[in-house]
Amino acid sequence: MRIHIYVLLILCLSGNTFAQESKMTLEDLKPTYDENVFPNIVYKTNPRIEDKINTCLQLENLEHLPNQFRLNPFEKVAYGLERSYGSVYFHDYNQVETPSNIFSLMLHGDATGAYSEGFENYYNFDLRTGNKITLTNIFTENGIIEIKDQLNLEVKNTIDAFVAYIHEFPRGDDDVVNDQLDLYAYCAEDIEENSIDYYEYYFEKDSITFVRGRCSNHAMRAIDDLGSFTIKIAYTNIETFLSEYGKGLLSGESIIHKNGNPEGKFYKGTINNKYSITVFVSRVHSDNSLGMHYWYDKYRTPIEWDGRLVNNHFSLIEYDYYDEENQKWIKKATIEADIIGNNIIGTWENVESHEVFKLELTEY
Repeated sequence: MRIHIYVLLILCLSGNTFAQESKMTLEDLKPTYDENVFPNIVYKTNPRIEDKINTCLQLENLEHLPNQFRLNPFEKVAYGLERSYGSVYFHDYNQVETPSNIFSLMLHGDATGAYSEGFENYYNFDLRTGNKITLTNIFTENGIIEIKDQLNLEVKNTIDAFVAYIHEFPRGDDDVVNDQLDLYAYCAEDIEENSIDYYEYYFEKDSITFVRGRCSNHAMRAIDDLGSFTIKIAYTNIETFLSEYGKGLLSGESIIHKNGNPEGKFYKGTINNKYSITVFVSRVHSDNSLGMHYWYDKYRTPIEWDGRLVNNHFSLIEYDYYDEENQKWIKKATIEADIIGNNIIGTWENVESHEVFKLELTEY
């Protein structure tokens, strides 16, 4: 069997899997609240990477930037402090053994709204840059399609096999059996059209593991015997789907193959050549919608930009506040910008005054 050079490099580097991580340590974020356990990354040899990873983790899970809280880091997500509805509780985390360029982390907790539900969040970072590792960066466009089709087929085959088992060995009374069959029939109906967005993922020493949520909602969970779907694929089986960036990432290369995809990246720059800001593009979905925040470096309060990214062009809205009387969000600004190389160039326009300011950002 022909083995590609970068696969050999993975095997050679396996003994030094934690070479880069050895410079980095994890500690519990302090001060805690109600026994929450959340990771704080300490990377003394590279504070920029430390800051980017902690910013991503805390922004997406705790709704603030590092050290930007009044009483404790959990005040925005824990019921009874700033939050009067629902709550999130983090009970532990663990790091996964990975190739040397990658840091993979799992967060475990419970979210409570109308009901309580356990969750497991997965995060993957490039230790050379501190950026989130995204599937659209490590795979080519055709590779994403191939991987998505493989995953959907695996999930559908698992459902079909279990449905056949239910027919042969029914569990419980007829009503339970019929409810199970209806549940899985509905789940499998459109599975082949599911996008890659349905899958979370994390890296291991010699494979990538994809996780898809279960078929049931909370009310039907008791009859869902399958639960979530976990699919492990060896790196040797995805090599033809990888981008140049993905190949270098998995092989342990120190050279970073650049690409214009902004997903998972941070940008710094100015509005109106005057106000220094930082932008984080957390996620770009397959329907071109995205998760994106910015903050003025002076104040460090995250502000959400809502919109789409199509053909390297951002069309975004910044909302000012929610009008309770009219039950709608009031727009503050619109943003139109283009990705040009490692830069984002465009305009920020105040909706009320119609003032237009130049927006200039550079990846960092």
